[in-house]
Amino acid sequence: MARMQNKIRNDPIFREYSKAYKRNNSRVRMGKMSQSEFLTWSDEARAKRDQCVVGKLEQSLREGLDETLTVPRLKIPGALRQTLATTNPLESANSVARSSVKRVKRWQNGEHIIRTLAAGFMKAEKGFRRIKGYRQIPFLTNALYDLLDANSANSAVKTA
Repeated sequence: MARMQNKIRNDPIFREYSKAYKRNNSRVRMGKMSQSEFLTWSDEARAKRDQCVVGKLEQSLREGLDETLTVPRLKIPGALRQTLATTNPLESANSVARSSVKRVKRWQNGEHIIRTLAAGFMKAEKGFRRIKGYRQIPFLTNALYDLLDANSANSAVKTA
């Protein structure tokens, strides 16, 4: 329940809907709006809110669909596929970098931020182990080259 409330509180669509709902509900209580008018408004507002949410989800899916399906499309075998299909290695590096950034109390300039992040990622690099499935990296490079060749051939056909 609390997770849903946080989602509603942080989502601008739900926040605006909630404000408008409370405002119109108070108009009903004050006698400035009839109950039937409120129900009509409520149905229309709920439909518009749902359209916004669906549109937002569709846009998000369209943006991330190519990136989401890249690993299966490359047909990488075994353990390397499992490693590349998750964000765990990235999250681990970000976590270590975040801990070094957290210690800085006063930022001097943009270059200072970059240096601190670089130091954090270098610290994270020391903790990296060998990638699971590292022996399959030649398959990955071949698949990436094939994908690049296919994309360049498609773009040449489109321009012709």
